[in-house]
Amino acid sequence: MGNCTIEKDTLDGALKRVSLVSSPHIKNVKFDYSSGGIVLSASSPDIGEAKEEIPCVYEGEGLSIWFNASYILEILRHISTSDVVMQLTSQSTAALLGPKAQENVLYLLMPLRIEGWE
Repeated sequence: MGNCTIEKDTLDGALKRVSLVSSPHIKNVKFDYSSGGIVLSASSPDIGEAKEEIPCVYEGEGLSIWFNASYILEILRHISTSDVVMQLTSQSTAALLGPKAQENVLYLLMPLRIEGWE
């Protein structure tokens, strides 16, 4: 379990850049959460790979989760605050995303289950 508070524009920009090399069908991007921040990574045999580390305030154990970048980018478009909170439980359960300091707005995001990828 973990909670991550991150600047919305930082996440938006990094996710757009990293997802350029992800699979065009599922836009899979791996999020590696740790106390030092988040490392976003994606790869495609045809295009190459990308990795970007972004700062965040993360409380919890280290966690790696695959998400569809398109879904997160769509959620970010509808959040008006400058910071976003991600509540994570495990790599196979839904994450909650929402604007910081607006507890009445939450978005539910299911992770991707990608066999053989860690």
